[in-house]
Amino acid sequence: MAGEIEMKKVRIYNTLHHTIDSYGNGWAYELVHKADGRSVFVQNEDAQQFRAEIDAMKAQGWRPSRITSELWSTYEAVASESAE
Repeated sequence: MAGEIEMKKVRIYNTLHHTIDSYGNGWAYELVHKADGRSVFVQNEDAQQFRAEIDAMKAQGWRPSRITSELWSTYEAVASESAE
């Protein structure tokens, strides 16, 4: 659309049940539950917290599927229908 800025999307996780995309070099993240198409979109300070959670789980040696499942169980209550 005219006037909208195209923000670069980078897929950081693509597991059997979830995907996580980063937008604008970490300005925002989207966690998608593949089976039902719902997603959680976080930006700004919430995105910083989301990334800190990912990094903490990675530091503990968690696999991507465990990271995405844990994040989904944490954020599912605020999920909405995905725009994709």
